[in-house]
Amino acid sequence: MNKVIICFSATGNSLYVAKKFEGYQIIRLREKKEIVLPEGIETLGFVFPAHTFNIPYLLRKFIKENLASYDIRSIKYTFAVITCALTGKASASYLSKALQDAGLALSYAETVKMPDAYLDLKKKTYCSEERRKIFSSADEKCGKIIKEIENEKIRLAPHGFVFSLFSKAEGAKPAKNRKLAVNSSICTLCRTCERICPMSNITYDGGKMIMGENCISCYCCYHNCPCSAFVYKKAEGQYKSPVNLEEGYV
Repeated sequence: MNKVIICFSATGNSLYVAKKFEGYQIIRLREKKEIVLPEGIETLGFVFPAHTFNIPYLLRKFIKENLASYDIRSIKYTFAVITCALTGKASASYLSKALQDAGLALSYAETVKMPDAYLDLKKKTYCSEERRKIFSSADEKCGKIIKEIENEKIRLAPHGFVFSLFSKAEGAKPAKNRKLAVNSSICTLCRTCERICPMSNITYDGGKMIMGENCISCYCCYHNCPCSAFVYKKAEGQYKSPVNLEEGYV
């Protein structure tokens, strides 16, 4: 059986979950990466974080551009696992609608709570004990989810009506993040941020790192800078990725 997971992961939470699925080809989404889907996919999964109670920009773009030109007749089962700190119900609902527009039905949707790294809401990082408890619970939940998906259980996406009121119909779009900055006096020009940014929004120019206007506020740069050179007002500490963020990138 040809099994594929489409994964968007910025801080590493969703990639951590996706890697628990054995026997799946994981395709990570990145702005400047050509996506080539293998022929004859039978099981298609989506693992991603809830973004402003919606689905990430790159995932919506993938569904519109890549699935639109793919022969979906071979796909027998589709599932979604959504990582979130609060709820992923509205995100599951938006994904279901986006897939319907592409001619696919979402067979299964479930959420996994992971540490929150969204600086607009979570300014302080977790202590080691808090992180341990969250990951322990997440690992247990993932085990149950994987068994259900192996048995092709049907779990329809909930509507998430209340939280959909706080999201835009098309989700958050790329823009300039005026709250986030690079402290050039601290930056060592290791260019880690340039390599891991899913939107290719950070570039090296003139002896310093430059942030463009293609930011989706995922904050992977802030949390994973080796020298803590990124600055966000009142934010303290970093949420280091549980996996290698450069894995699967080209």
